Amino acid sequence: MVINEDLFNSIGLDNKQKINQEDVFSKEISAGKISIDKSEFSKEKIDVFFSDYAGYSINLKKYKFSNFDSEFPPDQGIQQAFNLIKSNYKQSVLFDFNEINKYSNTYNTRMLPILKEHINSSVPEEKRFNASEYLYAEGRVHKPGNGKGPFRVFMRWIPIHSTLNGNILTKDALVVEFYDPFHLVFPWKDGIKYENVSSNSKMLKERYYKSIPKNYRLYTL
Repeated sequence: MVINEDLFNSIGLDNKQKINQEDVFSKEISAGKISIDKSEFSKEKIDVFFSDYAGYSINLKKYKFSNFDSEFPPDQGIQQAFNLIKSNYKQSVLFDFNEINKYSNTYNTRMLPILKEHINSSVPEEKRFNASEYLYAEGRVHKPGNGKGPFRVFMRWIPIHSTLNGNILTKDALVVEFYDPFHLVFPWKDGIKYENVSSNSKMLKERYYKSIPKNYRLYTL
């Protein structure tokens, strides 16, 4: 893993810290800056990495959630999103960026349980992490001007000087841990329905993970 040598201000992961409690999401990225835990960061001063395990798809009937791609033909929205990630891995996930309120009801009753199921089913036990200890953000991956789009990534915030993949970070970092291509973590009324998503098709990793630069992958198998 390549680690940038620039230093930047750190923030803590104290579970007592309050973040935006007015809504699930905070303000969107603007003027090349993002907000995490009420602190503002320049996106140039943040590293973005992609967990290999994020590409493992799951089907959870009890949560009406699935993130498998269609067997054939591949889903065009998923293809477009990974093409955007391939063209600019950082800009694609930080372009439309929101911090997630870890004190919200939807986070605790929906996102966190789904994320824990994903970790337990895809990450080897020796590399699992306690999901509830971290701050999370979402990136809505879409072209400028074409709306919010269904494709989302969920990212774990890891501050400078933390140990990640056996290395000490010299920059604050976001790690993509989970893909939500059909907007089923926080579903919208007129969005894609769970029953229309195949549970036995292609894992995202099998079809798209080669598009992510190797230097920005974590836990490569």
